[in-house]
Amino acid sequence: MRGNRQRPVLQLQIYLSTEGPLSPKGAAPQQLRGDPRAEIAIDGRIFPVGIFFADDHAVLADETEQGFPALSEGLLDAMAMGSVMVLRFDLLAERAGQRAAFDGEAVIALNGDSGGAAVSAVRRCATTVSVASARHDRR
Repeated sequence: MRGNRQRPVLQLQIYLSTEGPLSPKGAAPQQLRGDPRAEIAIDGRIFPVGIFFADDHAVLADETEQGFPALSEGLLDAMAMGSVMVLRFDLLAERAGQRAAFDGEAVIALNGDSGGAAVSAVRRCATTVSVASARHDRR
């Protein structure tokens, strides 16, 4: 949080194509972690992010702005200038003795200059916080 400074909150929201929790294809609900984690990699640069679950989507964010999940200026800059963004998810509980590992990912082409123009347009259009229902647990 940045004190009393208010800035528009930009979020990366993930909408599922099917009903149910965010999970790898074929995974049973009882296999899901109680503390899922994620990261965003842009051209090899890693940004650890939190996963916040809302009614019909998940939000990925690397900071908060007045209590709301938000994308940092650094992450937005990387999205604007990058060519490939990889979203990595660790959603399944590991077996005893097994190291935590990412079990799902999505690769997104940011398209360099045109992607930068899109991020710039979103930054210009951003107004106020619109997602008050995001929370950090699955319940």
